[in-house]
Amino acid sequence: MTFYSLLSTDARFERQVHDIHVAAFYLDPVNRTIDLDDYNNQRILKFFQRCARSDEEANLIHTHFSLWREQLTPFKKSAFCWKFT
Repeated sequence: MTFYSLLSTDARFERQVHDIHVAAFYLDPVNRTIDLDDYNNQRILKFFQRCARSDEEANLIHTHFSLWREQLTPFKKSAFCWKFT
């Protein structure tokens, strides 16, 4: 199940749901284990590219996002950030 499949699959969805919404959905700890398809992963990367000052910074943010989703260092299961979920 993906973010896209949880909601409407028509053109209205594409008009109303922006990259920031997709990123926010997958950054919610409750949704951390929901499958992230290539399409939404690219939307998240595009959002990071708009927010970052360089492509290198966007790639670093995306790497941290991926590490967070997988609960890998520095976001391992015992990390402080998970105490709030």
